[in-house]
Amino acid sequence: MTTKLNIFYYIKIGGALLLICAVMAGLVAGVHTLTEGRIAEYNENKRSAAFREFFPETASSKLSEKTSDTVNGIYELYNAENALIGYAVDVSAAGYGGLIKLMVGIADDGSVQGVSVISHAETKGLTSSETAGAYFAQFEGKKGELKLGSDIDAMSGATISSKAVLKAVQTALALNLGEEAE
Repeated sequence: MTTKLNIFYYIKIGGALLLICAVMAGLVAGVHTLTEGRIAEYNENKRSAAFREFFPETASSKLSEKTSDTVNGIYELYNAENALIGYAVDVSAAGYGGLIKLMVGIADDGSVQGVSVISHAETKGLTSSETAGAYFAQFEGKKGELKLGSDIDAMSGATISSKAVLKAVQTALALNLGEEAE
């Protein structure tokens, strides 16, 4: 008799846990459905702002391709006359706190036009205008192989994040975008 009681007890507990898991999964799916459009719109606005930061004359963009796991997309940027003015590379690298997603602007001569953070899980310094602004400004006009310490100075107290950003920019430069780079 005790064996039957134990089996029913476990079935009752298992059923309750299954019901709790099903309700929680439904709630998570509902929140995802409600927020996915807003998140996509936010990310698109961040991308567009990065385009205009690199090339203020940007009137339109076209996603040309995704080349690898670290390159999320290459955008061709056009002015109002529909002339190609540069490229923006959506690129990712593993940082200290997780994945860092950057937009790297590449001018038509193959040099870095600018670097902008799209998302990250690093410390707040990576996006503060005081620390990150000076760090990202070092990349402007550079092309070819860049080295931390000689070509680019690391952000103070954020060596791993600095290396990740440099790696992401190197990935974008390695695509050889622009007329002179081809």
